[in-house]
Amino acid sequence: MKGLAPPLRACLGLALALGCATPAAGPQSAAPANGLANGSFELGREPWFDFVDPKKPYWGSFEISDAQAFEGRHSMRLALDSDDFAAASIGVGIAGAAQDLAPERFPRRLAGRYRVESWQRGTAKQYLQLVLMAFLPENFPEMGELAVQIGFVLAGVREPPTPIRNRRFVFLGPYAPETGRWIAFDIDLHEAYRTQWGKVPENTKGIRLFAEARFDGYRRGRDGRALADVYFDALHLGD
Repeated sequence: MKGLAPPLRACLGLALALGCATPAAGPQSAAPANGLANGSFELGREPWFDFVDPKKPYWGSFEISDAQAFEGRHSMRLALDSDDFAAASIGVGIAGAAQDLAPERFPRRLAGRYRVESWQRGTAKQYLQLVLMAFLPENFPEMGELAVQIGFVLAGVREPPTPIRNRRFVFLGPYAPETGRWIAFDIDLHEAYRTQWGKVPENTKGIRLFAEARFDGYRRGRDGRALADVYFDALHLGD
């Protein structure tokens, strides 16, 4: 009965004993369909994946955690530690997860919650972001084989951290992340692509969503230790 108003909780609690009446349920609209599978992480890791590979020492993984959850019992945890990327000579470290989708039409909305439990800045370009990649959209012939991307920065930087020809950035949150609470985001993807790219992708060959806690331009021996403990939950992609 958590979340119900006190009179209704009391009524429901006494209903069997005293026969008190409860309000009749009115018509309810169906929840919007979620294009993401396992967006609340209650079903384990799949179909989320990472890019951990000996040939990509700058990639770290993710875990399904029961330490924090906005809904249900689990969330996705990204634990970033610059000491884990000792072999990354290019100065990049990413704790991240991704999911590939093939929607019939380009989704309008990306929403969910994130929680920064701790954040120790080791370098200026340490940040938290979601990245949406549209593969081979029919109305972007000028991009050739490059995916058309937007990085939605939730916290950590105020300007593009890395020059990438096929990625534009939208800044949604503060330089210093707020810690210790769940923060909601709700992104109009169509508006973002119109603003950043001039048009919304059409007839793509698929899309990919990334969730990342990362740093760029890290100078080992000169920068401090970069640490972050971040959770995502209740992710939704669709209308």
